Amino acid sequence: MILHIIGGGPGQLSAVRRARELGIGVFVTDLNPEAPGCLEADYFLAASTFDAAETEAAVLDFQNKNGGQVDAVLVTGTDQPVLTAAVVAENLGIPYFLDIRQARWLTNKKMMKDRLSANRIKVSPYRFIGEDFSTIALAGLKPPLVVKPLDSQGQRGVYRLETAVEVAERFDEVKSYSRQSEILVEEYYESDEITVSGWVENRRLYILTVTDRRTIDNLPGIGVCVSHQFPSRHIGRLAEIRRMTEEIVAAFGMKTGPVYFQYLIGVDGIIVNETAARLGGAYEDEFIPFITGIDILDVMIKMSCGLSYDKTAFDRIESQAESKVVSLQMFFCCEGRLESLSGMDEVQSLPGVTGGAFLLESGTIVRSRLNSTQRAGYFIVCCNDKSEADEVVREAYSILRITDENGKNMIRVYDKMFFGG
Repeated sequence: MILHIIGGGPGQLSAVRRARELGIGVFVTDLNPEAPGCLEADYFLAASTFDAAETEAAVLDFQNKNGGQVDAVLVTGTDQPVLTAAVVAENLGIPYFLDIRQARWLTNKKMMKDRLSANRIKVSPYRFIGEDFSTIALAGLKPPLVVKPLDSQGQRGVYRLETAVEVAERFDEVKSYSRQSEILVEEYYESDEITVSGWVENRRLYILTVTDRRTIDNLPGIGVCVSHQFPSRHIGRLAEIRRMTEEIVAAFGMKTGPVYFQYLIGVDGIIVNETAARLGGAYEDEFIPFITGIDILDVMIKMSCGLSYDKTAFDRIESQAESKVVSLQMFFCCEGRLESLSGMDEVQSLPGVTGGAFLLESGTIVRSRLNSTQRAGYFIVCCNDKSEADEVVREAYSILRITDENGKNMIRVYDKMFFGG
């Protein structure tokens, strides 16, 4: 059996490794042959994860050269390749849990927002504008405004702006991150952010985790995520969160597979920010087993490959047990040139630390923090107490070092990265 994993970056590495452990041959497509998942795959061909035609050509090339059939396709940790997977799967007759229409609803913000609105699922007021727009097109939207590309990821081209003039000034830059001719403009909603990871089995939703997505300002950016924390401070609204998640699953016609939705919670209630049908890009596959007892990556791979998995395990999940605590740290650096990185091995030996890695290499030039692509590394603390988790996080940051040419530690630590912050 051959599993095609679209993308070979750090977010796909665990899937590459797990599939191979299961005895499944792994074929990876990515533009970067040096990406870690590409280096560990059984087979690799270069193709953009955003380009369905290029990826389809790579699959056909692989099958011609190796005389074997690609049996399944998988996307994890990243948004836009979900559409690539759906298109390639449909064109080549490969099983996939989404059709092209569903994939477009989940990856194109215009189709996503319109689908949610048509089903009366609450979102921030919005407009779509082209390069010839006038300020009248934004009439009725209350500033500040948020502009976004329609089909990008990693917060590229996402900005918080105060006026229609600023929107016009940023239009070309925002559109440069997209393959579409329009961009999204929506009202900024002062709020907390949460992320819901779930699984749909035969149209039934199982919520696996609700985490607080802690962000720090990077104006004019919308804010970058530096930590995910479980349990969420909003766990008392779980019934409301579940209802909204079930409404989205029904609106998008999802039958079986993962969901990864981001919600905003403010004075006007809960609204939908983003939707995705994949395992999360915040290393959820590494901490969901600790919280639920379910190896969700194993389930995702087996489902994709048509192999059996324990479907009854979802019925045995403890309902967001607060006895489990997770602090996922995703740290950034100040501007400068990275000279040396150290301490990650020692951090991984700390009590409760279940994983971690540096994501940048020595010699990397770090510019001003614009989006999540500049993240320097991560580690995960799993334990049974919030104060204990904070203690381990503090100790970890006292050990980790990413130094510049003057020996200064470049890692930035913020209060929001702690439960007590």
